[in-house]
Amino acid sequence: MPLYLDPNACYRITSANRTGDLQGESASLNSLKSPANTLTALPNNNTPTLANISMMGPSAEKGQLWVFRWVADVQPNGFIWTLHNLHTGLTHCIERNADGTLNIGKLDSKAKDNQMWYFEIAPTGNAKWMMQDRQGQNFDVKKGSSQVKVLPSKEADGGEKTLWDFKFVRPATIGQNGELS
Repeated sequence: MPLYLDPNACYRITSANRTGDLQGESASLNSLKSPANTLTALPNNNTPTLANISMMGPSAEKGQLWVFRWVADVQPNGFIWTLHNLHTGLTHCIERNADGTLNIGKLDSKAKDNQMWYFEIAPTGNAKWMMQDRQGQNFDVKKGSSQVKVLPSKEADGGEKTLWDFKFVRPATIGQNGELS
């Protein structure tokens, strides 16, 4: 079953099955975090930031607040989404690099394949979700790391697909130029 998210809301994305130590860090490193601290952290030429998406403990930091936008022109009822961080606004979104790492990249007039994501309910249910790219690769956390990558499920934490939880935090305010607050 596909997932529908409110495009005018801010969500925190957390790993639902994150357990154990992560290179000496607390297991509370389970919230998806953007590398950008402010919109001005992106270079003036709008090239993607080189820092990768990572995990951190839950906080009120804007870097952990995400807005989902439906990609309408992919396929009818495809439920394909782009993910935008509160810092970077709707002009930038999560994108997959060739090595599977994730970063924030510029969203042109049409989303590219490496910027589109599909969410499907986990076989176990319980309001947990699997996140996949257009090629069916899973959005996972490599075992022993806080780095989020798009990985075949056998390389993921515990050899299983990482399950994700989307928690509504607050409404999003969208400015006329796609800025979020």
